Amino acid sequence: MGYNALPTSPARLFGRPIRKKEGSAMNGRQMKSERKPSSGGEVREVIDSIRRIVRLFRLASHAAQREVGVSGAQLFVLQKLGESKMLSVTQLADRAHADQSTVSVVVRTLVGKGLVTRAYAAADARRLELTLTRLGEALLRRRLVQRRAG
Repeated sequence: MGYNALPTSPARLFGRPIRKKEGSAMNGRQMKSERKPSSGGEVREVIDSIRRIVRLFRLASHAAQREVGVSGAQLFVLQKLGESKMLSVTQLADRAHADQSTVSVVVRTLVGKGLVTRAYAAADARRLELTLTRLGEALLRRRLVQRRAG
């Protein structure tokens, strides 16, 4: 779907009509938040804002790659893992607000770079526990110093 072919109303954008909540006082008028846009301009404005946000995330990820040698996603996972001594992949995914399979791919890369270790839990051999290596901890410290300086 090209940019000019974007749906022009929230109902078409989300594939369902917008309905008022039960018990909302409308006094015969539409509430401001429930009005349909008069044109596709409002929808395009929102989509353009989302594109700008995605671009900023991409730029931040490239900056992290240049500065510390890991992508933005990898750095984020390292930071979440650094907040705890040890986490399972499931716990890390929950804290990162990401899908477990996505976090597993990132963790596999971090293990390959020597920044994270995976070991089976002593109490439950089915559970993998993740910890930062000394190299991973050093990378986070270096990133923290860079952020404070810049």
